[in-house]
Order: sequence, then structure tokens, then C-alpha cells
Amino acid sequence: VDEPADTAVVEQPEGIEVEVDSVLLEILDAEVSGHLETVREWLQTAAPQVDESLLRALHTSNGAFAMAEVPAITDVLAPAEGYVKRLQGIAQPASPEGLAAIAATADAMASTLQSLRAPVSRVTPAPELAAHLRSLRDALSEPAAPEPVTLELADLDGLGIAGVPVTVSLRVSDSSESA
Repeated sequence: VDEPADTAVVEQPEGIEVEVDSVLLEILDAEVSGHLETVREWLQTAAPQVDESLLRALHTSNGAFAMAEVPAITDVLAPAEGYVKRLQGIAQPASPEGLAAIAATADAMASTLQSLRAPVSRVTPAPELAAHLRSLRDALSEPAAPEPVTLELADLDGLGIAGVPVTVSLRVSDSSESA
């Protein structure tokens, strides 16, 4: 008589297993936790005009997770960074939908950090959130490239330095900062 085979289904844990060196994880955790706080503080502002601190927080977190080779979250952070960069370029505040997506990005960052701290790190990708952020980003126009600047130098012969190489350093500032 044939006995039925054991048909117990072994449930696979959710997410992708990721290994991050313990020293690198300590650095990553400190770095990203600080930037996560910046994102959460920005989300609490009354007027959701994006600023340099939000862009820097997303950009640096994206780079930190990329260095630690955690693509599940960089797939979310890259389009979030692009969305914020485009909003900043056109000086437009985030829409309610954009605010919700940035809040979901912050939650994904926090969840990823929590997962990486576990004895067996399993990070859950968020392809729907990444696609939504790409859609928000792509709905905005890319910021225009800055206009080229033409400089006219005074007659160098009159200064007694004709034929001498001259190095010119320029600092370009955002005109909105001077107000």
C-alpha cells in the first residue's frame, strides 16, 4: 500500500535576503536614521515646498543604501529623489499624492533599516511604490538647463599680464537666496 507523500508546504519568508557587514550596518543605520528624521520633519511642515534638506536626505540615503547593496530600497529612493528634484526645479510644492508617496518612502526606509537589523535580514521590495514615484516624477517637466554665461575680460595688456594664464573662479548662487 502506497503511503501519501508528505505534502506539507514550507512557507518561504517574505522579501529578499540581504547581508550587510555589521560595521557597515552601524554606519548605514546612523546615516540613514538622521536623514529619515529630516524627511519626517519635512512631512510635518505646513507648506510642502521641497527644499535642499529633503533632496539631500533622499539623495544621501539612496547612496548609502546603494553602497550597502540594498537595491530593494534604492529602487524606491531613486525615483523619489528625482521627483523632489523636479519639484524643486519648477518651484512647485508637492501635491497631496506626492506627500503620501514621500511618506510611504520614509516608511519603506524605516522598514528596510528595521529588516537589516534582524538576525536574518530580509528586505521587502516595493515595486508598486517605485512605479508610483516614477509616475509622479515623469508627470513633471525636467528642470531647464541653466543658460550659459558669457564673460568679457578687460584688456589684460593694460594690467601688465598679457599672455599670462588667468584662472577665474565663479560661484553661481540661486537668486531666490538673496531675497
